[in-house]
Amino acid sequence: MRQIIYSILTFGIFLLAFVACEKEIPSVKHVYTPEELAYLDSLEQEKYKINANDSLILNITLPRDTTNYLGIDVSIDSTFILEKLGYSSLEEFSAALGAVSAGVQSGQEVDFQVISGSTGYDYTGNLTANGLGYWFDANGDVVSWGETNMIFTEFNPSTASFVVGQHPGRLSTGNQHRIIILLVKDDYRLALVFKITVGDIYVEEMPEAEVVSSYDLTLEVIPDNSYAATDLNFDFEQASSDMGISADELRANLTFLGINPDETNTSTYTADAGYWYAKNGFVTNWGAEGCVLFVNYEEGVFHIGQFPDAAVEGESYTVQVGLLYKDTKMVQYNITVTVIGYVDPETPPTGDPQSLEVAYNVMQAYANDWSANTRINVKDTLRQAFKMTTYQIHQAIDSGDLVFSGLNTDGSVYTNDEGMPASTANHPGHWYGRDGNVTVWADSLNAPVVYSELLHGNELLEFSIGHHPENAKPGDQFSYKQVAELNGGKVTFTFNITIE
Repeated sequence: MRQIIYSILTFGIFLLAFVACEKEIPSVKHVYTPEELAYLDSLEQEKYKINANDSLILNITLPRDTTNYLGIDVSIDSTFILEKLGYSSLEEFSAALGAVSAGVQSGQEVDFQVISGSTGYDYTGNLTANGLGYWFDANGDVVSWGETNMIFTEFNPSTASFVVGQHPGRLSTGNQHRIIILLVKDDYRLALVFKITVGDIYVEEMPEAEVVSSYDLTLEVIPDNSYAATDLNFDFEQASSDMGISADELRANLTFLGINPDETNTSTYTADAGYWYAKNGFVTNWGAEGCVLFVNYEEGVFHIGQFPDAAVEGESYTVQVGLLYKDTKMVQYNITVTVIGYVDPETPPTGDPQSLEVAYNVMQAYANDWSANTRINVKDTLRQAFKMTTYQIHQAIDSGDLVFSGLNTDGSVYTNDEGMPASTANHPGHWYGRDGNVTVWADSLNAPVVYSELLHGNELLEFSIGHHPENAKPGDQFSYKQVAELNGGKVTFTFNITIE
């Protein structure tokens, strides 16, 4: 095995020492013999415990970031990879890696895997980051996003490049991490070894722009757990006028900034088209401590939404954003969001709770992506059964008072390890396999084919039904049951699904 070593974003200081002596000693470059190279390869192989035919070692420095999921681009030797794997172009190589859907690689000639850092064994489970990507813990083992993820790699085969990034605030300057990506084709194994040194903390360069105007905007919202956005309009034409330029000129040279209370700012989005904010008004990441709301940008409107269970009735949060023109001029918006109580527009139906059975026949066109979806409004059915308002039922789902069960074909309820009814899709909801029984995501024995989830909100109660694009096929027919129980009432739903 021959290894090739690259150094990326690393800095070295080379000291040349000269020793005075009476007789000059000539310096002759040593040419390694094939036997010596093989011996050096064996030492490197043993050092890193790499079970591979060939490997590339990439030395990189990753600047530490405490706020964003900062990553760096790392290019690899495409010629070497194509030669070793037997492909003539990156297009051909990309096709050989197949497709990725929901963390599963399919239709591939080349398996994209990992050699676990702590054991040296192959990891062949699901991908856990975007596309051909994985999250890793401190040991270089694959993990999902959560409490222990530290570094991610995401591969773009069309350019033979990786993005190597981090979970903000979890790396320490000077620490070193090793990650091994494995490409497997038949019996051939090629390892890509990332030797990562954590650099100094990343400091984003901030523009020194003149704030030409500042506007105070207010918005009242009710607590919401669905990430639904409330629109807050602003005058885009006025912003361009304040800067002394046309709307078209601003539109063509606009940067949307997230601004912190200490007047620092960032242009690195932490939300879809804007920024998540903590309760203290600082830009943060989704799920971080104190995360409460997001502000997404669209010309003339800010879309403002909440992190589930974070916004508290009676509290107000002030955040700041800016429209930046060419790093020279900025219009700032100070947005105060006040959380108010929800006024239920409904009254509960009269009478005693009921036990109801309802059936729905669903004809759904097959889609080879995740776009297939059927919605069924069940607001009136649940209201009548439970004698409660839509909002009360929504609150009961959030609190766990509503019991939602998925039934197997023998009538038994799917339960968790504690023997309690449990969801296997977005709660409350279930995946069902081809045999009509409740199943879980990526179950290899009973692959998930269709899902049924009860969407809920202050004024929303409807089922969302769809199918798995790889496991379902036209002509499939399924029948399954789900049960909702609350306040002494009960509804049994039967869904008869046909994939057309």
